[in-house]
Formats: sequence, structure tokens, C-alpha cells
Amino acid sequence: MTDLAVFKTRILQLLGDTAGARFPEERLKEALRQALAVYSQALPQVLETEITLTAAGREQSLVVSPAPLFVIKLIRGGREMPFQFFVRSGQPVLVIGGDSAPVIGDEFNLRYAAGHGVKDLDAATDTSIPAGHESVVVRGAAGFAALLRLAGVGESYGSRTVEAAHLAEIGKQWLGDFQQALERLRRAERMHEYPAGFALDGKGSLG
Repeated sequence: MTDLAVFKTRILQLLGDTAGARFPEERLKEALRQALAVYSQALPQVLETEITLTAAGREQSLVVSPAPLFVIKLIRGGREMPFQFFVRSGQPVLVIGGDSAPVIGDEFNLRYAAGHGVKDLDAATDTSIPAGHESVVVRGAAGFAALLRLAGVGESYGSRTVEAAHLAEIGKQWLGDFQQALERLRRAERMHEYPAGFALDGKGSLG
């Protein structure tokens, strides 16, 4: 399994800083978080889990891990149920439709989209990115790392001005490659099962 240490090594190689002299660990972690967030919006992991209600009523706090970006389907007894999903103050909430109000002990099958993680980053215990997509995330993280360093360089004379121009160039290049790769992968995955209007139906954005 590819963990944080391997991702850092690959990102630094792409940035031409194998010793990590110009890109410290915390900056690389933040760049990887940003790349994962964009990647997850385009190509989330699709998970299924069973939930048992611990409270009565249609509105239910949804406690699943990893947290849902969006709920795709809600099934009870082999029948698909109507629902609404939203996030309130950081807490995912599911509103269950149907003819009768849910009661404690009701069981449902939940199919949902979730963000991706990398082992050892923010306490993640595994890496959920498909092996064939890892190079795409590495390019995105390299682009974000370059822009993060660029923000810290600021206006100066001499070599730092040259460095700033270089960071802007490679940041734009890697993020452009990242966006194009995501578009190709998203089309290939045929994300047809998401509800109309969900963010994944449209084009991803780095802005």
C-alpha cells in the first residue's frame, strides 16, 4: 500500500527537491490534502454500509466513516427509499422519506460517495486511491505545493524573484496536467449514478 512517505518522496522528485530542503513536510501534507479534495470531488470512492437507527424520526444524524460527500441510494428491505441529504454545522444529516416515519432499530443499506485518504495522513489507516490514479494525485499535490511555496516567497530581488517565476510556472503546469487527467478519468468512469445537479456531474474546478 502506498503511504504518506511514498507520496512525499514522489512529490519531491517531481518538484526537483529530493532532500526536501525547500518543501517541508507540513507544506507537502497540505498540498496533498488539497489535491485529495479536488480528486475526491471528481472521483470519490463509492461505499456501501448498513445503518441501524438509534433514534426515531425522519431526520437522522448520519454517523459513518469516512464521512459522506453525498448519499447515492438508501435501501430498506430491497426497496429504494426517497431521501434528502445535507450537512449542518459539519454534521451529515439524512432525511428519510416514505409512507411511515422511521423508528429505532430500523435498518437501511446506504450507498454513498466519500472523499479519499492516504495512509498516515491525518490518521488515515489506508490509502483509497486506485494505484493507477496515484500519479495523477502526485501531480496535483506538486502543483499545489509549488503555489504554497510561491505564496511564502513574496516580492524580492535576485534569485527569489527567479524562484517565484519558476514556482508559478511549474505550479500552473502541474495543476493543468492534474485537471486534464481528472477530466479524462471522470469521463471514463461514467459517473451516471449520481443524482442530477450533484457537483460530480459538472466539471471540477481548482478555483
